[in-house]
Amino acid sequence: MIKKTFILPLVIAAILFISIAELEYGFYQLMRFIVPILSAIYAYILYCDDEKFTMWMIPNILAVIMWNPILPIYFDKETWVIIDIIFGISQLVLAGHTYIKDNK
Repeated sequence: MIKKTFILPLVIAAILFISIAELEYGFYQLMRFIVPILSAIYAYILYCDDEKFTMWMIPNILAVIMWNPILPIYFDKETWVIIDIIFGISQLVLAGHTYIKDNK
């Protein structure tokens, strides 16, 4: 049976890439809840799969910190675009890693 855990980082990456566009402020507020929750879930899944801390968890832990709605971090739009691209690419790499690992 094929696991579908690689879909979660693809969803996170899609949200991050969509956020590069000029959208309503409400989208970014919603994003501050969705991205850290999904990232925390994915980091937990990675931890449960390996039963130890691995480097593959680091991007998700950083995403939980960067996009948390309780203590928001503020940057200008240009900086967020760069951050969104970097984290989006990291999620695509994680999705590929997870897909390969789960389907060996």
